[in-house]
Amino acid sequence: MKRIISICLTVILILGFVACSGEQASLETASVLSNDLSSPMFSLDGVIYTLPVHFSELEANGWRPYDPNNRFATDILEPDDFVTWELIAGDQNVGVTFTNLSEEVLPISESYITVVSVFFEMHSAQLVLPGNIMLGSTYEDVIAAYGEPSSWHTSEDPPSLLMFHSSDDVTLQIVINTEGNLVTIMSMHYWDS
Repeated sequence: MKRIISICLTVILILGFVACSGEQASLETASVLSNDLSSPMFSLDGVIYTLPVHFSELEANGWRPYDPNNRFATDILEPDDFVTWELIAGDQNVGVTFTNLSEEVLPISESYITVVSVFFEMHSAQLVLPGNIMLGSTYEDVIAAYGEPSSWHTSEDPPSLLMFHSSDDVTLQIVINTEGNLVTIMSMHYWDS
């Protein structure tokens, strides 16, 4: 009888281990940045988020508003209104847009981030878009990841703006410095449809 109980406990432990291992594998898969252009996922300093993302998710990872005038906690947004802001974490910074996606007036801190962007020499955060595109990626990297842009614009200056409309909800804007052929500005926009 003890032997049967021992075998049953061993089987239960093995099944529990397999179940936990399978659960861990799915958690790891969910934490991998998508290569799909239509995915609103991005990585910020190694942490993956999905637009729109509530500010509290970034705040939990050490991001704070750059707020020398102490307005972040008191300023409000009307429904569908938005405001751009800079977030900092240590010596890193990133540009974001907060949008009030509700039907009520909300403080900025209770709104969702709908745009995330970095500009070379202005933002130091490590932002990675689907397809592993980041500041310093080449034009060829961008085309390999996303294909031909939905639209593009070349100004008189060296930079070229490439736009990728991946879905009704997500647009990527990539600026390539044509002299160096490198990404110097990039942003991901979520549009509430």
